[in-house]
Amino acid sequence: MAGDYAQDPTPVDPTYNIFLDQEPEPTHDEAFLRLGPLGTLPKIEPSPPLVPEAPRTLPTPPGRGPFAPLPKGPADTPPRRLPSPPRPDGPKPFDPENDAEMIPRPDPRKEVPAKPAAAFDLEVIGGPESINPYSEFPTSNDAEFARQYEFYYGRKDEAFLKGEKVSAIQGSIEGKTLKDAATGPRATVTPPAEVEKKFADLYTRAALVTQKLPLAKLGWDPEKLSFAVMDSNLNYAGAYNRPADLGYVEVQSPSTIVHESIHRGLNLLRKNPEAAQLIKAIPDEELAVRYLMYKNGGNPETGKGEGADRQIKQARDYYDNPDFPELNKARKGILDALDKLAQRLLKEKQPRGPR
Repeated sequence: MAGDYAQDPTPVDPTYNIFLDQEPEPTHDEAFLRLGPLGTLPKIEPSPPLVPEAPRTLPTPPGRGPFAPLPKGPADTPPRRLPSPPRPDGPKPFDPENDAEMIPRPDPRKEVPAKPAAAFDLEVIGGPESINPYSEFPTSNDAEFARQYEFYYGRKDEAFLKGEKVSAIQGSIEGKTLKDAATGPRATVTPPAEVEKKFADLYTRAALVTQKLPLAKLGWDPEKLSFAVMDSNLNYAGAYNRPADLGYVEVQSPSTIVHESIHRGLNLLRKNPEAAQLIKAIPDEELAVRYLMYKNGGNPETGKGEGADRQIKQARDYYDNPDFPELNKARKGILDALDKLAQRLLKEKQPRGPR
């Protein structure tokens, strides 16, 4: 390290060498005491103790030494993650269900496109306590960003997330009962090329939110929850029929797929005795689903109608009442326990991920 400063013209006091870490030369008194008993040498008048000079900060030549200035970047740039090593068969994208690789992050020193409007991550959640809720429902920009990193890779619903397939109700359901609408005939078809991207957007935005909602992730199945593609002004944006395990979703409402997926996830959990007892302790399943969508799903249902707003307010009064914090904790504890059971069932179904 001393070689980096070999040409520095500033004299350095020999009594204090910051590079060699030498001790200062002893004072006369210290030398006298080291040589022998009193009387063996002529008496030397003591001199005032020598105070070593304070360490000095030597200048660092630009671009040299261990303290050279680092390239400047945005002050709020998060630490970058190193990409995974290449695989023999080529790099594979991040898989949100198996956590195979990290998403490559842009270099802050290079110009990069603007960040999508709604920030999101593609991490696998490890339980309700690790959920980082969405601040808003993912946008079309978010869906496009996810597809750039092949969010759909290795998933059984890959064709739906790419817009290559869509599950559609056959005919119109307008005027039908909710039961008939939810259980009506349906088919999985290849959409026309001009609307392929639209369905890819709808499915991907909803699938991103299921990463934050274990119950929705458990109940997610595009073939069970079909789009009502011939209707655009329905009184109910979606419905799920428990005995038939089928439902419909209004094509203009992507958040409804997530909502009905939570209902389906709860239905699947009823086969578990422990979960069945917890579900019985929920006084109103619809309010529980509204609360989960409000809390962890980006709150997409507020402002979508008087009925929805009323139920969301009732759900918040039940689970977030400031006058009863302990009661709130117990009620939300039931939802947390159901989330954990959903996670356990997902792991049992896919212990090693989609591959």
